[in-house]
Amino acid sequence: MEKDGLQVDIFDSTILISQGRIWLDTDGMEREGRINYRRGLEKAMTSFQEIQANTCDNLESLIRAEYVFLSQELQFCDDKDIQAKASLEQAISSFDDALRSLEAVEDYAGYKVAEMTYPKR
Repeated sequence: MEKDGLQVDIFDSTILISQGRIWLDTDGMEREGRINYRRGLEKAMTSFQEIQANTCDNLESLIRAEYVFLSQELQFCDDKDIQAKASLEQAISSFDDALRSLEAVEDYAGYKVAEMTYPKR
C-alpha cells in the first residue's frame, strides 16, 4: 500500500474509533457507536498488519505509522481524560526519540559508532 493511502486509513480508523466512543455514550446511538468503534479498530489493525508485512526491513515506516495513529488519538482524546492524554504524549515523545535514533544509525557506519557507545557485558 502506498504511504498516503495508509495514512488516510489510519486517520479514518481514529475518526471511527473516536466517533464510536462518543456515540456509545449517547442515548439512541449506542448500536452505531459499537459498529463505528469496531470498524475503526478493524481498520487500524488491518493497516498495522499490512505495515508489518511490508516493512520488515523498514523500521521507520512502522514507527511513523504508529506515530500517526497516536497523534490522531491524541487529537480526538477528550480533554478531561488527563491520564490518556499524558500516556499518548509520552508515547509520541518516545517515537520521536526512536526516529532520531534511526537517523543516527541510518547506515552501517552510524550503527557501528552507536554500538561502540554502549559498554560490553
